[in-house]
Amino acid sequence: MSLILAALSLLPAPPGLLPKTGADTEKVEVFAGSETGSAGGSMASSAQDEAAEAVRAALKAAPRRGKVGRIRGLRAKSSVRFLAAPNDPYVMLTSFGFPERSRVVLSSAGGAFERYQLGSTLFGRDVVKGAASEATGSFVLKGAGRSETLLDMELRRALFLWPDAPKFEGKGTTFVAKVETVGILLATVDEVTGLPSRIRAFGQDGKAGAEFHSVLWGEPTSEDTRRWPTSFTFAASGQDLWEETVQGVENSWRFSDIWFLPSDLLTAVMGAKTEGEMRVRALDGAWVYRVPMEGPSGDKPEKETVRSLVDVADAAASGWNDFQGTVQAAFSRQNSPIVSPHVTLVLDENGEPIAWEYEALGTEQNRPTAEGWRWRSPKNYWAYPLTRESANSSGEDQPGGLKAGSAALASLPDNGGEAASPTGVRFRVGEDTLNGTTRTVAVELELITDAPLGGTKPNGEPDEDPDEDLNKTTASQPQDKRGG
Repeated sequence: MSLILAALSLLPAPPGLLPKTGADTEKVEVFAGSETGSAGGSMASSAQDEAAEAVRAALKAAPRRGKVGRIRGLRAKSSVRFLAAPNDPYVMLTSFGFPERSRVVLSSAGGAFERYQLGSTLFGRDVVKGAASEATGSFVLKGAGRSETLLDMELRRALFLWPDAPKFEGKGTTFVAKVETVGILLATVDEVTGLPSRIRAFGQDGKAGAEFHSVLWGEPTSEDTRRWPTSFTFAASGQDLWEETVQGVENSWRFSDIWFLPSDLLTAVMGAKTEGEMRVRALDGAWVYRVPMEGPSGDKPEKETVRSLVDVADAAASGWNDFQGTVQAAFSRQNSPIVSPHVTLVLDENGEPIAWEYEALGTEQNRPTAEGWRWRSPKNYWAYPLTRESANSSGEDQPGGLKAGSAALASLPDNGGEAASPTGVRFRVGEDTLNGTTRTVAVELELITDAPLGGTKPNGEPDEDPDEDLNKTTASQPQDKRGG
């Protein structure tokens, strides 16, 4: 099933809204045991084994990383308004790495539909919420389902990375790009701006598929940045389905390959010890402000004065409101970044907290005027969930949660023979009421590490060799009309 059909299954759609297709008959399901009923047994085990093997094979065969222009990775967030349900909000999160790395997630209060690509392998996972949440295990897309989903993904990639990925050729106002052997993309380009107002997908049989039309473009923020789409309409089988508004694009990501795999299949990579616990997260680019743990004399407090990681986390949370004033003082009021509700405790090699870091979500170009700030590029990280109780100790007296989390991180694929170790505890600033008194505390704690997956860099870059520029503009492509 393509992402389009999966998303439409959430809607109270009238008959005939769904495009006709047989794509959903060509996928290999992975049943999630007790979560999906009694479909277990040898069929479920066999399907899980097949999907797990597909994950291992995809990681092994993933093509060498490259760049599109200066971009190694891009992530975009959009709001989606279905014409059949204009009052129900949807969010589209899109991630692209190069080459052949895609992640598209469409979510709402009613569920989430996820599609992934790593190399030539495509995966899917559907979650429908309701009286009883129902989730399919992740599945491998094959046949018509793979072809339709790949065209959907490449259509979106083409819009956000015009004209560089995939490669378009043509002249005048018409340009064409080939997508493997499954079909083509046809772009109609404005003569003045060189930017597409419409991009359509066609299958190998010549049948029209999905398209973006009525595309509007933003202005570049500087001379060396390209223009991004700001809004467009999405249609399938000649029928408008939704209107999409782009809320933000970040193009300095360096994704780990695990980001392009479904989370419930990561056990195939990490081993059974971490099943159902370890997660991979996306960390947005931010300006980071570090607060060292210091005593009155400027020295780190004695160990016995730090009762637990939770105590330190609560202290950091209590200072979060004051940090908002620090942000206002460091950035211009017109371009003040958003204060992140998340804080990270920085741990030393012994797992002891040495500082905490607040975050201001913005752009690298919008620099603070005060000292003490550093830019953190967006990246992926591993996270192991903790409760306040499981983190309520430090040092050798770590309770089960911290020990289990440290062991789980250590079980990740190594980096030159060195086991991964925790680098911090990340949490959200929340509130707790005790005896009628409300206080600011740390909630949703996670033990985290930046350890790579099969590479030498924390963000999963494979090596130090220069990345290949995959899609340099050629003479047959529209040139110098990207807004930078």
